[in-house]
Amino acid sequence: MKERLKKIVVAICIGMIMSITAVNTLPRMYTVVEAATKKVVKVTSKEEYKDGTYSRVILYGKAKDGSIVWKYTSPYQSLTELPTNEYFINNKFIYLFSDKLYAISKSTGKVKWTYKCSLGGVSTAFDKNGDMYFTGYYLDTIYCISPEGKLKFKSKIPSQYYWPYEIELSGNEVQVYVEEDSTHGMGSYRTQYLIFDKKGKYYGFDKPNWKTAYKKFFKKDTILWGGSLGTLDKMEFAFVDIDQNDVPELVLRNKDASPNYGVERVFGYDNGGIMELYDGDGYNIISYDKKSKMFCSHSGEKDRYLDEFYVIENNQAVCVAQRVSEQVYNGTTNTYKERITYYSVKAKDIRIKISKKQFEKMVGEGWDLDTDGSYKRGFTFKKVTNANLKKYL
Repeated sequence: MKERLKKIVVAICIGMIMSITAVNTLPRMYTVVEAATKKVVKVTSKEEYKDGTYSRVILYGKAKDGSIVWKYTSPYQSLTELPTNEYFINNKFIYLFSDKLYAISKSTGKVKWTYKCSLGGVSTAFDKNGDMYFTGYYLDTIYCISPEGKLKFKSKIPSQYYWPYEIELSGNEVQVYVEEDSTHGMGSYRTQYLIFDKKGKYYGFDKPNWKTAYKKFFKKDTILWGGSLGTLDKMEFAFVDIDQNDVPELVLRNKDASPNYGVERVFGYDNGGIMELYDGDGYNIISYDKKSKMFCSHSGEKDRYLDEFYVIENNQAVCVAQRVSEQVYNGTTNTYKERITYYSVKAKDIRIKISKKQFEKMVGEGWDLDTDGSYKRGFTFKKVTNANLKKYL
């Protein structure tokens, strides 16, 4: 009996020690009195999901030592293709966009005021007075609201423009970047913007120069390869003035998509936006010939290789020649047979003759290319970094 009692006492002691250890491993939560003496130097967040259809965010105000001063939990929101429960920090406030807009004190975690509005894919900008300008991807309105929660203006975006994805301040202008425009034929990578003044009055439509447009393009999250261009580990770029009009085209390579050559694509500036001119299909290699103002895409798979030559006409990549090299069995052995096709460039109705020698000059024996870039591309790739982009933009 004594031995059994001894085991029970030991088990209880071990359990208490484990409980104390577990508690001590958690971040400390301060009492209200203690929190008043602790300064919040950092705000972190954690997202939680429920039933695969809802999410909420938990915000933590943390002291310099990493301990938790306060905690705030947002309401659950239905999951959509756009981010939910987004928050932005400016001066003394955290602005949380959830079922409505919450202004939360950064020092105490207390809600100071709320504002009811439709939200989704929010973009914000703040002026020197702390006034917040914001819109959202599914919204047709821009708002300006003061740090005290006073609505300064609410302005409609003209109906022909939609999918606003970014808002910026420039001098006295509020610039709202939109993806689509039913009157100007804008596409997915367009960077045109609408101009409002700081009282919400709409002035019109404008477009950035090619350098600004490319900056926006690199900054913006895109579904090109499942992430932001600047965050993919093996993303490389080259600016090449293919049509020699002093506005370069952009060649992008994503080696994350292939351990060998990667997927390569060509983009160009058009009417304030960046448009895709050529989409590499599978593994492909792009090279450029300055003399003929053409770029060539080489791609291939076992027993079949394809070389296509393109010129830029009216901001479109137009194929002017194609060579197919296929392995053919002639009864005894397999040999490669070439088939060259010439096309007409629609804009000028011309035909460009390309000799086998010119093919080889540009891409070499495509299927024997090395992976170290020793083939004659006509340009050099750079890793996508802010420093490298700054040299060009």
